[in-house]
Amino acid sequence: MKLPTFILILCLSLFSCSNPSETVVEETTPEVFTQKDIMDDSYTSRSYHPDIIQKLFNEAVKKDADLKALTSSLRKTRELSSDSMARYVDYVSNNQDYWNALNSYSNQLSDSSMRDELDAMINTLKEEHTQQTAPLDQLASQISDAQMTLHDLEILMKIMVTAPMMANYQKNELPDIQQLESVKAALESSLKEIEPYAKIQK
Repeated sequence: MKLPTFILILCLSLFSCSNPSETVVEETTPEVFTQKDIMDDSYTSRSYHPDIIQKLFNEAVKKDADLKALTSSLRKTRELSSDSMARYVDYVSNNQDYWNALNSYSNQLSDSSMRDELDAMINTLKEEHTQQTAPLDQLASQISDAQMTLHDLEILMKIMVTAPMMANYQKNELPDIQQLESVKAALESSLKEIEPYAKIQK
């Protein structure tokens, strides 16, 4: 489904304040990997899986003024849309409670003809209300679509921003294969030495 023009303009305006092509990507290892909560070998640390992408993204935001301005703009937009949609949701909910109450009251009438007349009136009220709120409902649906699209774009942005950072870590902190080979050789030597003493006597 195509997004309305105003939604595309909203998305473009939010992301236009930052030009990713001009962002300088440092080749150093991200600071995230030097923090104690990431490097600690305790059981608590190993049993907890932090959101490493969010941590990397937070570090990038601190170092990039344009990215910081963009995230601030996104936060304000989310707050604005959330507040506005909350009022709309309350409005819809209160009206639905009213229609449910009307139906409940109508069902309490013992006179069937009177109940039929009331039901007809209720249907008329509902139709009038539906026509009145149709533009509002359509706009709310478009806003909901825009919110989901913006959420998706934020996810992609975090991945695109942090992928080069993670690549630097993977390159800079690649363990020395010779060191691991030495460990393997030492273990194999120890295995040979301990084997005669570890045999079960029959």
